[in-house]
Amino acid sequence: MNPTSFDYPVFQRLAHSRASLERTQNLGDGMAFAVWNNRHDAVHYAPPGHHTLSLYLAGGHGTFRRDQAHERGAPGRLCLLSDAEDSDWVINGPLRFLHLYVPPAVLASHALTLTGLEPRELELPRSAFFDDPELVGLFRPLLMLAPGDPDAGVAGNALAHESIARLVGVHGRRRHAPRLSGGLAPAVRRHLSDWLEAHLDQPLTLGAMAREARQSEYHFARMFRLSFGVPPHVWLHARRIARARQLLTAGALPLTEIALACGFASPSHFSNRFRQSCGVSPSRYRALTA
Repeated sequence: MNPTSFDYPVFQRLAHSRASLERTQNLGDGMAFAVWNNRHDAVHYAPPGHHTLSLYLAGGHGTFRRDQAHERGAPGRLCLLSDAEDSDWVINGPLRFLHLYVPPAVLASHALTLTGLEPRELELPRSAFFDDPELVGLFRPLLMLAPGDPDAGVAGNALAHESIARLVGVHGRRRHAPRLSGGLAPAVRRHLSDWLEAHLDQPLTLGAMAREARQSEYHFARMFRLSFGVPPHVWLHARRIARARQLLTAGALPLTEIALACGFASPSHFSNRFRQSCGVSPSRYRALTA
């Protein structure tokens, strides 16, 4: 795959370093993975706007993060680059590693569902490396997916979600920080989340969501993004696609009814948006997950 077709900043930074790309795979829901090889390099990552979970596959014994130089990599070790973090890395000797690229909306969904914490309240591993054999066991099968096969991306999507759920559920902690300012009050956030889930079949607008939260549209949009980590329309689309996947897997409901139940304007609109998110058509997704 042409590296320019992957717009994740961490991916692009590596594409312009000494690292060589072995393979890539889209996984749907804005996620993807890549396998890289590198040696004798120094790489700086600016805050990328997405999360990157990394698994070292071979080598890495001489690899370290400059501000945590006492820690070294090794096969089977994990590290996490958060969406708002910059870091400097030194690679001494050979290194083969797998990157899973995760948009903020995916991690935010797991954070709110599994921990009840807003993404900004959640603290994930901050050490250069950490160990979790069970997470590695979820992560490593991505390597077995058939390269470039959209059908394989459906299985990879499930593996990626399980991996992020494990990361958040086991390693996530409430951030020890002064009281957060702004955002939606916890009761309002919970009510709005439940209300959105109950009204996914409706043509929801920013105005309708703001009225439910009893705020102006401008103030609501800002507070929603602080609490949910993404703009309202991004969250709403992610929840509609998640509902569609559930309905496609659960039974034989006609695609027209699923489209309406998830708030899409027409079956063709639903099919186009689902394919953009998941890499396959709704009917193909149903066949693969039956």
